[in-house]
This record gives sequence, structure tokens and C-alpha cells, in this order.
Amino acid sequence: MSSRPLPPPARHPYGGSAALGVAAALLSGLGLVAIGLWIARGIGEAATQPLRAGGGVLLWLACSALALHWLRSLPEGVLQWDGEAWLLERSAVSERFVPLREAPEVALDLQGALLLRVRPVSGPAQWLWLQARSAPAQWAALRRALHARPPMATVPGTGAGPPVDARTQTTPPAHAAGPNERHPR
Repeated sequence: MSSRPLPPPARHPYGGSAALGVAAALLSGLGLVAIGLWIARGIGEAATQPLRAGGGVLLWLACSALALHWLRSLPEGVLQWDGEAWLLERSAVSERFVPLREAPEVALDLQGALLLRVRPVSGPAQWLWLQARSAPAQWAALRRALHARPPMATVPGTGAGPPVDARTQTTPPAHAAGPNERHPR
């Protein structure tokens, strides 16, 4: 069985950005405009309009506050792929280098920006925001590492058996045979 090489090492900074803040502010503003149009058009019986309008504005305020909290709580640091494993190098934290349980999960890929979900070995899952302009020279290498399929190996210690993901040491899920593949008998 031939093994594919792992992608080369890559490092890229992560954290909030002004562009992300502007996007959140624009979405919040659009939400407020939508509520204003809803109120101006009429929102039910005259007796309940003030209550509904107040509820809509409170909902908008709550959503905007949650978005602001999320933006301010985005962690900052450097995401590293060392050629074998993923690691977070965090800023202003006592535990500076934190390995990840598994490869980062790409939640949103905008080509020039990525929203990743990572699961550190210790602690809860985190969201990371990365932008190409933070380190343009490393962007292509990072994307290759994130989108690369891990090489497959045999079951550790046996030299035989079903394929095992070399990074996670787990067997991938079985897939159904395609139209040109034979079903096992």
C-alpha cells in the first residue's frame, strides 16, 4: 500500500479582525432596519403593537450583544501544523502550547478567510477566525494542510487489517460500494 505524504508544516495567526467586526455591525444594522420596517408596516392589532415592537427591539439587542460578546471572546494566537499534528500556540495564556485532539474542522471557507472549530486535548471546543492577509505567504500551506486527507496505515502492531487513520488511530467509516465496485460475498 502506498502512503501519501503529509502536507508540509504551516503556521498561521488567528483572532478577531476589523473586517469581522464590520460584518457583524452591518448584519446588526440590517436586523434593526428589518425590525423598523416590520414596525412601520404594522405588526398586528393596535393594542399589542407596542408590546410586539418592544419584543422585536429586545430580541435585536440580545442578538447584537451576543454577537459582540462572541467577537470579543475570539481567542488569539497561532495555529500550527508541524507535519504530523495540530497545535495551538496561544497568546496570554498560562498553557501556551496546546495540542489538538483531531484536525481542525472547517466550518466556513471564504477562500480569503476561514472559520475553524478546534478541539484542544484539554478544554472545550473553540472557534478560530483566520484571514489570508494575516500571513499571506503561509495561507496556501495552511489550506493544503487543512484540506489534506490523512494517510492511511494498517492496524498498529499487526501489519495487517483494515485501514487506520494515521493521525487519529481510528478506522474510517465504511462506505457503500459504488456502481463499478463489487460487493463482498
